[in-house]
Amino acid sequence: MIKSKFLVMGITALSLSLASACSANSAEMATQNKAPSDSYFKPGAAVSYSHNLKSQMAAGETATFKLTLDEPYKAGQLSVNLTPDGDLTLFPSSTQASFDMREDGPHEMTISFTANSNGRYYINVEALAVNSSGQSRPRIFSIPVQVGAAIAQKPNVDMKTMESGENIIEMEAEEEIK
Repeated sequence: MIKSKFLVMGITALSLSLASACSANSAEMATQNKAPSDSYFKPGAAVSYSHNLKSQMAAGETATFKLTLDEPYKAGQLSVNLTPDGDLTLFPSSTQASFDMREDGPHEMTISFTANSNGRYYINVEALAVNSSGQSRPRIFSIPVQVGAAIAQKPNVDMKTMESGENIIEMEAEEEIK
């Protein structure tokens, strides 16, 4: 009888300590999850960008625009490499650049290209931030280029609208539990 009391008390004490540890961990996780949204950064280099490319151009037309890159780093090198997609041709002088990240303020590139035919294309930008100790972090993004009139996409016949106004496509699925 005495052994069973000690066994029950031991199990109860263990359960309570585990429960308090779980609730402490949950409180800690809740505190971590309530971090301000502006403290979140995507993986990779903290490089933001903007450009002044007009929204649409004609086939055969040459376009020139400014790409502005900004980063918070205080040292190192920012290397930028641009590659065209599809029927775009970048002028060689605007495909690569390198910037000293010790300089304050944004870094600007003047980019010139021509489009040979109508369609939606992209200028792919790879920015590589290399710090003073040689560690590198990439930031990759694409700038859309519309050449000619945009072609409207056909609506999906499987699309349904929920009461909330959200559009969904119902699909069959099979769940397999192992």
